[in-house]
Amino acid sequence: MKQLAIGEGRLGKGRNVLAGTVIAVLAVSLIAEGPHSAVADEISSGLPIPQEKPDLSSAHSATIEQRPFFEMASLNLRTLVSKVSTGELFDDELPLSREAFDKAYNSSNRPAFSLATLNLRTFAPPEREVAPIHVMGDADAKRYRLIFDLQAVGDWEAADALIDQLDDDILMGHVLYQRYMHPTAYRSSFTELRDWMDEYADHPGAQQIYDLALKRRPANARAPKRPVRLRVVSGAMESYGFVPRRYRSDRNRSAETRRYVSGLMRDIRHVAERGRPDEAFQTLSSNSVKEALDNNEYNLLRADVAESYFYQGEYKRAVELASASAKSDLHYLDDVDWTIGLSYWKLGKSAKAAKHFELVANSNNVSPWKRAAAAFWAARSHKAQGNNRAADKWLEVATRYPGTFYGLLSAATLGIDAKFHWGTPTLDHDRISVLKENPLAHRGMALIQVGQSELAVQELRRINPRRDRDLEQALVAIAEDAGLPDLAVRAGSRFRADNGERFDTALYPIPPWRPDTGFEVDRALVFGFMRQESRFDRTAQSGVGASGLMQLMPRTAKYMGDENLYDGSDHSQLFDPSVNIELGQRYLAYLLESRFVNNDLLLLAAAYNAGPGNLQHWRRKVSYEADPLFFIESIPIKETRDFVERVLTNFWVYRLRFNQPLPSLQALADGEQPMYSRLDTQQLQVASRGRS
Repeated sequence: MKQLAIGEGRLGKGRNVLAGTVIAVLAVSLIAEGPHSAVADEISSGLPIPQEKPDLSSAHSATIEQRPFFEMASLNLRTLVSKVSTGELFDDELPLSREAFDKAYNSSNRPAFSLATLNLRTFAPPEREVAPIHVMGDADAKRYRLIFDLQAVGDWEAADALIDQLDDDILMGHVLYQRYMHPTAYRSSFTELRDWMDEYADHPGAQQIYDLALKRRPANARAPKRPVRLRVVSGAMESYGFVPRRYRSDRNRSAETRRYVSGLMRDIRHVAERGRPDEAFQTLSSNSVKEALDNNEYNLLRADVAESYFYQGEYKRAVELASASAKSDLHYLDDVDWTIGLSYWKLGKSAKAAKHFELVANSNNVSPWKRAAAAFWAARSHKAQGNNRAADKWLEVATRYPGTFYGLLSAATLGIDAKFHWGTPTLDHDRISVLKENPLAHRGMALIQVGQSELAVQELRRINPRRDRDLEQALVAIAEDAGLPDLAVRAGSRFRADNGERFDTALYPIPPWRPDTGFEVDRALVFGFMRQESRFDRTAQSGVGASGLMQLMPRTAKYMGDENLYDGSDHSQLFDPSVNIELGQRYLAYLLESRFVNNDLLLLAAAYNAGPGNLQHWRRKVSYEADPLFFIESIPIKETRDFVERVLTNFWVYRLRFNQPLPSLQALADGEQPMYSRLDTQQLQVASRGRS
């Protein structure tokens, strides 16, 4: 057993109310072999508890002083409050007096409560059952759960009592990391940090410990061990193995010249993307710029300017410039024919459009999403000429990419089922044994067992199977069975089954969370947005402040919820899955009912990503009702175009997984508006997972 030596970093004072009540009760119940902690005095003599659960529906309207359990919303604390108030915590083992509960609940020491809730993820009720994982004894698992909770509030004495009783020290690196990096209640010494690095340099938090150790390193002290560098599991969703390549000039340039050219190209692209193609082309045409660029760089930028003309509705000018660049044999320019094809389509020249779409569809230098799109538009162009045979041929090409927007549309147009494989490897004893042989996976399973799922994902995503198919499939299996959708998507994006098929169950996982009031918008739609916005990472945060699973901006959350809950600079509530999904589905419902979306799924996705104002501006420039698909491709912001197509794709695939019909897919394939209809009122049937 790992013995913990506490150095000068221990803070002996300032133990907060929570450590003396709720968490203390947990500690008392689990220390079976040793004497009870002194904090047991906080428990009353066992007066009966009222059996009605607290009314949590008004939690959002309570003031912050009244809501200590709700302040740190990285988890569903409503269940914790409910269980504490009824004495149900930890399998009904703990009677808790109303006096003790009220004392904790109404504590004014809210920062301590916020820290305490960081590690109480086990109380968040799952939407579905997840497989139990046991790699350590139940007694140690309970001890670890409490150690994390006690340390979160700085109760080192109670935590030490439990640490001394551990038989398995597998998670001591994580325990000590939590202690040494505590933001308020512990100041770690250099010696502690260096010793941690000596022992746990392969842990997820090693870089942070190392950086802090360097800051606190005394003169002449031995340097800490460096962190072990491990490759993170990642993969582009539905990339089909495509890796984009960037052009690099073969000109012999100095570092200063390379920086100048790079900045010049960036500036021209920026002006073009901002909808000012005339200005961008004028700059590009200057003699000084032409001299600085090689021919390929010039052609690439001219293609970008041509694209800008297309988005401004100047289709003839777009064809002129794009065609000039297309004469180059540079393979990086293969998708310039996409701009030419769309421009010809809008100009009513479908025969010419088909030719250029076919060039893109046959190219290996564009993404599978673009190849499927080009094949579909080639089919559309041939159909416009009355050539149905050629149209069907190109639709069949697009169906080779079933996980793409146009791949699904092509299958619907042909009247065939898109091919998805819902098989998932079983987390059986053999695969658990495979995971145990890997130190990171072993720790990950232990973290899952003690309720630290986010830490588990940090461990598991850093495993590099190095083409070990057994380990790859074991990672997919544990991600699905343990209810780790963010890991599932990462693993599913990177790994394949023995027969080369994708793990679609992993790529489209069913997350274990639910909104506060239950799902009032269909799960397929909520999950479709969630998958694109955050890849199911509940800690995701964008550079502009969008937070959580649904990537909500604080202002949007405030509008959809209680303004008191989201005032100020602390928006941590948005990292609580139940709160984030609740507000996210409210926003979806609000947009669906608005006059500018009016239940249209395509417009919904565009408004969610770019805002209702941008959507209405674009609709004034391009007729949506006349051709919804062309409207998508005419959106001048690439992020929004991609977002619309991927969200609708996610939505349709989840409909398939839930065995639900796809009227919106068929409508869009027929050139009509894709309207939302509620289907979850019927009993959901999840596509069975074929196990292997």
